[in-house]
Amino acid sequence: MKTTILTLGIALIASLGASAQTTTDPKPVAAYQSDHHRCIMASTETWQNFGVNPVQMAMVRDVQIACKADYEASKPDEAAASVDKHEAKLKDILTPDQFMKWSQWCAQEAAAKPQTGTTK
Repeated sequence: MKTTILTLGIALIASLGASAQTTTDPKPVAAYQSDHHRCIMASTETWQNFGVNPVQMAMVRDVQIACKADYEASKPDEAAASVDKHEAKLKDILTPDQFMKWSQWCAQEAAAKPQTGTTK
C-alpha cells in the first residue's frame, strides 16, 4: 500500500513538473525580440502617427541607429538585452500616451506577421 501511494505521489510530482515547463506563449523568444527590434525601427511616418514631435524624432533616430548596431553585433542570447535597453530609452523619450500607442501598434504588427520563428 505504501509503495502504491509513493508511486502515485512520484507520478503526480513528475507530471506537475513536466506541465510547468510548457509555455503558453506560442512565439519563440527570438521572434519576440525580432518583432520588438522591427518595431523600434519603424518609419518616420509611423512615429509621426503616434504624435512624435521633431525633437523626439531626432532622439528616436539616435535610438534606432544604436539599436540597429547593437542588434546586428549581438549574439542571439544577447539580443533580448539589447532590444530591451533600447525600448527603455524610447519609453524615456515618448510620452506615456505615445509609448502606449507604439506598444499597441507593435503588438498588432507582431500578431499580423506570420509565425516563422525567425531570429536576427
